[in-house]
Amino acid sequence: MSCVSMKKLLLKGTILSSLCVMSGLASTPISAQETKVVEFEADQLSHDDKTGEVLALGRVKLNRKGYTLEAGQIRYNPKTGKAVATGAVKMTDPDGNVIWSDRIELENDLRDAFVKDIRLLLKDGAQVAANSAVRDEDTGKITLNRAVYSPCEVCEQSGEEPLWQLKAVKVVHDKGKRRLYYDNAYLEVLGLPLMWLPKFSHPDPTVDRANGFLPIEFSSNKQLGLIVGLPYYHSFSKSRDATITPLLTTKEGLVLKGEYRQHVGYGRYEVVGSLTYTDKRDEFNVDTGANEFRGHLFSHGYLDHNKNWRSSYEINWASDDTYLRRYDFSDDDTLMSDFTVEGFYDQSYLTARTIAFQGLRIEDNSGLTGHALPLIQGEYVTNNTPLGGTLSLSADGLILHQPDWVDTKRLSAQAEWKNKEIFNSGLVLETTLLLRGDLYEYRYENNADLNFFPEPEEDTSFSRGLFLASNTLSFPLIKVTADAQHRLEPLVDITYTPQREQSQSQFNFDSQAFELDQYTLFSPDRFAGYDLWDDTSRFTYGLSYAFHSDSLTFETLIGQSYAINNPSADLTVNTGLEDNFSDWVTAQTLSYKNHFTLHQQLRLDSDDLSIKRHLVDVGYEDTKTAINVSYFKSKEERWQLYRENREELRVSGRVQLKNKLWLSSSLVQDLTKGWDGVEYGAGIEFLDDCLSISLQYRKNYTRDRDIEPGNSIIFRIKLLNLG
Repeated sequence: MSCVSMKKLLLKGTILSSLCVMSGLASTPISAQETKVVEFEADQLSHDDKTGEVLALGRVKLNRKGYTLEAGQIRYNPKTGKAVATGAVKMTDPDGNVIWSDRIELENDLRDAFVKDIRLLLKDGAQVAANSAVRDEDTGKITLNRAVYSPCEVCEQSGEEPLWQLKAVKVVHDKGKRRLYYDNAYLEVLGLPLMWLPKFSHPDPTVDRANGFLPIEFSSNKQLGLIVGLPYYHSFSKSRDATITPLLTTKEGLVLKGEYRQHVGYGRYEVVGSLTYTDKRDEFNVDTGANEFRGHLFSHGYLDHNKNWRSSYEINWASDDTYLRRYDFSDDDTLMSDFTVEGFYDQSYLTARTIAFQGLRIEDNSGLTGHALPLIQGEYVTNNTPLGGTLSLSADGLILHQPDWVDTKRLSAQAEWKNKEIFNSGLVLETTLLLRGDLYEYRYENNADLNFFPEPEEDTSFSRGLFLASNTLSFPLIKVTADAQHRLEPLVDITYTPQREQSQSQFNFDSQAFELDQYTLFSPDRFAGYDLWDDTSRFTYGLSYAFHSDSLTFETLIGQSYAINNPSADLTVNTGLEDNFSDWVTAQTLSYKNHFTLHQQLRLDSDDLSIKRHLVDVGYEDTKTAINVSYFKSKEERWQLYRENREELRVSGRVQLKNKLWLSSSLVQDLTKGWDGVEYGAGIEFLDDCLSISLQYRKNYTRDRDIEPGNSIIFRIKLLNLG
């Protein structure tokens, strides 16, 4: 026998090239005449001249075609075609999967392999252990006997079981199909056998998205009873997929839910919907004995046509007012659908939209709901003006259709100049000049209910010219210390606009959501829409203070305005601006170490400082706790139809009881007429990298037609790699 010590020896493939056959190391047979180079490392190499046996000893490492085999020794007999690798054998394939074993036997001209007491680490971190494993070169399949699969990390020294694991009599890894197949398997969760799976399969780590069933969904509520969902996912290609979920309910039968997504290269879209055929109920939730189809459709998407033009759409539709809430798809009470085309140029912007609304509240009347058909807007902005500042020119056109009331046409053109100047003394002057012209036309529908609103019965049109000049003067005083910065800033604004006679033929469709707060107090044009115009010349004054340090931030503002002339006729009662002296407005924001936050808004009566509107939101969050408390109170603050005084409390929290175990709770209370519950929820959740289990309880006190107060329970379990 001869013995040679060597490092990085190059041998011909007829000797050792086929040692790397496990899991595809030698995916094709190698002829005796074929010469292939294998790079390997070993502390010592010996050759028996009589038997022809080759022995590589000490930190043996072979590399071939991206495969690496490491062992304490490798013994190869070319006469029998067998080789044995022993001593902490480790093999890594090009995908990153790693196999450990004490012994690997290779035979059949080194094409097939047998492994005993194998441990396999897959690319995604999942582990497979088996008593033995056999690889068939002809089929490329690896068969593991008495195998255990789990993606959960376990410390070997602790002796703990993984959070979940699959135990099977036999597991076959088909690399061609890229799947793992199980025979006679048991699913264990938290050490307890949860399910017997006579036949089962799932994709291997090389698959990003695989067709198949997702985890079963369990829930229950008073309306539907017990609900079981079985989602099925199908990937058509890398750019499109779909999920179909049959929902079986004990009280309402079958509900079919679906989702489709597609990316088209220069855009994408998504469609979500549901459909059921169920008992028809009247407005008092009484079964009429008939049946009806109910469902919904949500969809959105966009397309980038070129570098300047883009289009997008959104569709939100429900078959009736209560379907979304009854079947727990959405809590929205208003659905909006639109189609938008936008153009972007250097200093210009153009958009055209069609907008439709579907009201789901009991008081909503579809015949009185407005739809924009269409809304067209354009704007040009330039900084190249003789006086400096920024000049914007814009135009806006709208056709608003209300089937049972009135059609509105509006055309507006506006020029606005803004300039900001900082003087050497530190004074800051912001100037706004605005000129706008509006043209309105109202045409009543033949079936319009003219008794519903006290408006003229004849079609009418009118035009108006609007002008506004505003100057805001501020004097920020800043003091910087070693660890903080203080800023005290008095603000004064004078706004002039000619007073006009209120037009009795004008409706208010787009300016109903006005709120007097810290944002609108100093705004030259206080209304967000076009229909209402604040023609009150006014003097506004306020004071702001800010404190900033590494750990603490605090900002506050207080202000009021005085109407120089009579308040605008468009400012009806309870807006806070109906008198010469407006209500006081104040706001505070506090943040401490990114853990504690407080936001507060107050509107106080100008005479007795009573609270007209109060909004406060307090939150705390760290790695183990999250708490949020929100309180809202308004005293006839909303002046649209159907809006009343409101007082509400919302509380939600989440706390980590112990490692990986979380408890959550939430409540919504209506305080307008007492302590009336709206909704209450509680839940417990176990969160880990490879397993999540949650149980949620919710109690709803709301009654709305076929939706009754009741309880609901939702149970979810998610296993890593299995969905």
